[in-house]
Amino acid sequence: MTRPMLLYVIGYTMNIPSNEKNGNNSRKNALLLRVKTKLPRPIKNKLKRLGAIWLEVYQGYAIPIEQKSPTLTLIEPWKSEIETSEILIDGGLFTSAGKMRNNQELKISILQEKIYQESTQLMCDIRAYDGSLSETDFDTKPTHKGKTSTQIQIEMGFYERRQAILSCRKELELLSALDSSTIQGDNPFILDENGLWHLDEGPKTWISSSIHITARIRDEDGLNHGKLIEFDDADGIHHIWPMPMEMLAGDCTEFRSTLMNAGLEISTFSRTRGWLADYVQRSSPTTTARCVARTGWHKQGFVLPDMNIGNLGQERILIQGKTCNFRGYATSGTLIDWQQNVADLCVGNSRLIFAVSAGFAGPLLHLIDLEGGGFHFYSRSSSGKTTALRAAASVFGSKAFMRKWKATINGLETIAFQHNDTLLCLDEMGEMSAYEVGEAAYMLSNGSGKNRARADGSLREPLTWRILFLSSGEIGLSTHMEQAGKKSKAGQEIRLAEIPADTGKFGLFEELHGLPNGSSFSELLTKNASQYYGIAGREFLKMITQDVEASKTLIKEAMDAFLLDAVPLGASGQIHRVATRFAIVAAAGELSIRFNVTRKLGKDNMAEIGWDQGSAHWAALQCFKNWTEAFGGPGIQEVSQLLTDIRYFLEQHGESRFTDWHANDPDSTQTGSKTHNRAGFRRHTPEGTEFYIFPETFKKDICKGHEEKFVKHTLYDDSLLKKAAQG
Repeated sequence: MTRPMLLYVIGYTMNIPSNEKNGNNSRKNALLLRVKTKLPRPIKNKLKRLGAIWLEVYQGYAIPIEQKSPTLTLIEPWKSEIETSEILIDGGLFTSAGKMRNNQELKISILQEKIYQESTQLMCDIRAYDGSLSETDFDTKPTHKGKTSTQIQIEMGFYERRQAILSCRKELELLSALDSSTIQGDNPFILDENGLWHLDEGPKTWISSSIHITARIRDEDGLNHGKLIEFDDADGIHHIWPMPMEMLAGDCTEFRSTLMNAGLEISTFSRTRGWLADYVQRSSPTTTARCVARTGWHKQGFVLPDMNIGNLGQERILIQGKTCNFRGYATSGTLIDWQQNVADLCVGNSRLIFAVSAGFAGPLLHLIDLEGGGFHFYSRSSSGKTTALRAAASVFGSKAFMRKWKATINGLETIAFQHNDTLLCLDEMGEMSAYEVGEAAYMLSNGSGKNRARADGSLREPLTWRILFLSSGEIGLSTHMEQAGKKSKAGQEIRLAEIPADTGKFGLFEELHGLPNGSSFSELLTKNASQYYGIAGREFLKMITQDVEASKTLIKEAMDAFLLDAVPLGASGQIHRVATRFAIVAAAGELSIRFNVTRKLGKDNMAEIGWDQGSAHWAALQCFKNWTEAFGGPGIQEVSQLLTDIRYFLEQHGESRFTDWHANDPDSTQTGSKTHNRAGFRRHTPEGTEFYIFPETFKKDICKGHEEKFVKHTLYDDSLLKKAAQG
């Protein structure tokens, strides 16, 4: 007799078809023998004589429970490899021939039992090892720091067992959703592990690899209906797609191409093309979900492409549209990995702490109703600007989370939309057209794209967002715009605060943490931020959403503390406006410390890894101070710009467009060519030179780019303009 490699006996309670011996269809207890390899024919014949029924889909035998003793005697040679458990299953799952009517329900029952048993045993083993630990401590890979090889081996075993349980739970969720799904009317489809099939009059026809319709979806207004499609590609990567129903209109080409692009294998025969769409259309799962167009806050919760955080109600919320396929929102490593390899290297570096704090600040704008805006690190040298942006991007995502300025205005609209309520990192400002960069700074800060018309002439809803953005470049906004012969406006420079990247020590860096130079430090931080990312932002949001109102209070307190330290008395409204943006970054960084996201506490409640309390406040103050020095102190930027423009005009045209006051005096001996395109008159006095400017010239040339009323008031207040006798 050939001995099978592995055999399971699992105790079940189920209804199975009657056999000749008992002759009735009453509920009976049964054993299910799961067979990994083929049993020898004599054994199979003996099992059948005991009333066993072969369950084709599950590859096992169901045996009436009254035959338990003879069955166990029969399989005595394999008892050392037998595991026994009990579970209740509806016998209506099986046809009279022993074929399974609903494979999902049986799998659900078995998975539930498996999860319960494995979780119970794992919990006992973990507590026996360390009573302070729980199952959830092994949701992520345990750190090896400070542990013996034996401890590492034990904890890695716990981690692997926990991952197997989580995998079973994920499979259970999917099967449960599938179990609630029904096809309306006659069902011409079969779904199994080999794919989706269509039942013809002849042999069944393959349509695609396995595809599951797990929920019905619609937006918050009850519109934009769709279906939630889930499948695994050939590499085992799980794909989730909130498909709009409108994609099933017409010939469904875009529907099929989207699925194929994501890795679903689809038959290319013309006769099967409509069947896949028909299957999706007919599927009517009882589970529902809501779709939104972008990341960010919804009610008291936060939606990311890969997860929901906080209180979002009973329904699952999914992102559908432009943000759905953006792969920048991703995670890698554990929080402690990120703290050790990214946050800890920021210590002592004002620009790095400020940049990473900005990563946490994006979600806070909505909570205190603060407008968006940006910060621009500029320096001619390769000082670490891109590295700072990479570290900031690691708060929420991978390398793909960091974007380039090299885009059109329309392209930036979509990019900003994808980063709503988070952080947008734009590298290398010089790569964007100098003609468009000023408009882009306005647009990103104001949070709205252009109005556009549909084909029928009606207006489309413009894309909207609220973001903080970090920028880098060799030069500032105004210098870049000058290359196109354009002048930056104070409003643009207020919306994008320019911070000198060079700290005066090692480029952008002040502390190298033992590395020999800024270049090697930059390489290490860039490498680490590319390896560990995404977890910190999610942990921060979990803490914020635990009590949103309390979080708002903490944010405002931290902002007030910063403004008190940063803004001098008598500062202009512009200074206050920019200082408020610096304050939200300081507050976000301080909250990340308070929530133990950017630090791991050690003895005496001090940071063993990461930032000490006050670090983000200090970094924001340093950056704000450097901004005010570059911006021109606590005055008003428009005044400085206006005076510069007027001085330039008078220096350029003082001789050519202004006639000397005494030139028309009959007693004057001055001679010279006639003044062309006259702007007015010029008179020299002991106190200086006075210019008398024609009203139209004053409006056209002196006030160019400025409000006339503002120009007059400014010049009068500075005693540079004399009013006429009549006022």
